[in-house]
Amino acid sequence: MLFTLFIAGANAQQVTIQERQATFYGLDFSRAKMIGSEGFSNPTDIVDRFFFEWNNLLLNEKSKYNVKTAFNKDIIDYDLAAVSEKNKTVKTAELVTNSSYSIDEKVVEQQVRSYPVKGKGLGIVLIVEKFDKTNELATVWATYFDKSTKKVLLTRKVVGKPSGFGLKAFWANAIGRIMESCRGYAKAWEVGSK
Repeated sequence: MLFTLFIAGANAQQVTIQERQATFYGLDFSRAKMIGSEGFSNPTDIVDRFFFEWNNLLLNEKSKYNVKTAFNKDIIDYDLAAVSEKNKTVKTAELVTNSSYSIDEKVVEQQVRSYPVKGKGLGIVLIVEKFDKTNELATVWATYFDKSTKKVLLTRKVVGKPSGFGLKAFWANAIGRIMESCRGYAKAWEVGSK
């Protein structure tokens, strides 16, 4: 009987993607590629400036890039430190390619395990696969994970079309469309993961 109560208590404390509060870790570019050298002529500037600026949009323009709405949460805490540190490790010489590129769920799991996150509860991160200028498409893995165990609870590939003028705005609009797509999927993801 005590064993049964222990198991029931342990199950009650498991983190699920249905949690009403989550910590958002931002855009992880550390495994991403920028496809199409004509569209990404200054990879050093992308690593040194734009990774930060695209993440900063999520903090400073919360009404446009509404993480709470996108992931169907009541409370979102922001902690971009772990992802910011990882983004700084990108080798500029390897960032841009003219070849096709993709990552899979195993890479997503490796990324999440490498985050120096603390505490308990639900974490959400957008792991960027590619910004593809050739096909004009951004691809990210929207990923929910248990902060204490770093176990991926659900990850889904989501795409968004870029538009606008200037490198920052062009890809920021793709991020906005990805957030809109997540908003359309979030409730179904929650139901499907029960």
